[in-house]
Amino acid sequence: MAKTCAECGKPLSFFQRLGSSTCPKCQAEADRKQAAAAEAEAEVHARLEQEAAEKRYAAALLGEASQDDLRRLESDGYLIAGERLIRCPVCGHDKFDQQRTLMNTSAATLFNVAWVSGGADTRICRRCTHVMWFAR
Repeated sequence: MAKTCAECGKPLSFFQRLGSSTCPKCQAEADRKQAAAAEAEAEVHARLEQEAAEKRYAAALLGEASQDDLRRLESDGYLIAGERLIRCPVCGHDKFDQQRTLMNTSAATLFNVAWVSGGADTRICRRCTHVMWFAR
């Protein structure tokens, strides 16, 4: 007795029976439905993450964000100082790139030990490229 597709009842060939219990057409439809469900789930996850990010941002503007929220905002490119969200004083933008900058002194340069000198964190506005310096 020939084995049939579990979905449509069509007879399966010998090679199709080795692979699965459905015909190629039914398997393609099942794969399409699974991909659509995964895409919908990813969209819901992205929307929930976006909403959470907006709540973190709003709390940071009010100075009410938790330490974990502040760390996540900082990793997203926002500048946090004194547990508050900082905006660029020139253009008002709120995202910055971070860079570590070496601060040389003339004595350190003279004796070729500038690499020992302390550094500073600089934040560069992503819109107007204004640079802000922060000592460690």
